[in-house]
Amino acid sequence: MRELSLDVECVATGGGHNDRSPCWIAVVDIDGQVLVDQIIKVETMFSPMTQITGVTKLDMDSRGIPFDQAMCEVRKYLGPDVRLIGQAIQGDIAWLGLKEGQDFMETMDIAEQFRCYNPKFSRYDYFSLAQEAYGLLGVSMHGQASHSPVDD
Repeated sequence: MRELSLDVECVATGGGHNDRSPCWIAVVDIDGQVLVDQIIKVETMFSPMTQITGVTKLDMDSRGIPFDQAMCEVRKYLGPDVRLIGQAIQGDIAWLGLKEGQDFMETMDIAEQFRCYNPKFSRYDYFSLAQEAYGLLGVSMHGQASHSPVDD
């Protein structure tokens, strides 16, 4: 089974919390080789949310491609023999419209792997990817000039 890390950043397409559309897709293999690093031009963008996405309107205008074209590139690396790994990966899968059994075999959600039970509140606590990277690997993900799904 091949293992690939997938991360998707989304811009705002309206004023509501769920008004989002993919603007940047990254696929990285188990050896850290970047297979896909593609910015998507979102015609209906309300805000690029640059502080969160790392994408500016200038990035989209100069490097962005249509979503369908980006997905052709992504699907070159997917298939029924792939395990997709990512932080809260189900959201990324939904945004891209990926299908289990066709685009991937199974997933591994990093957030679920490192959750901790909190007996005080009788619930699980989840950590950010930055917290997990620092706690497990001693790697600081903060302080870069901008955010990148490739780094995630």
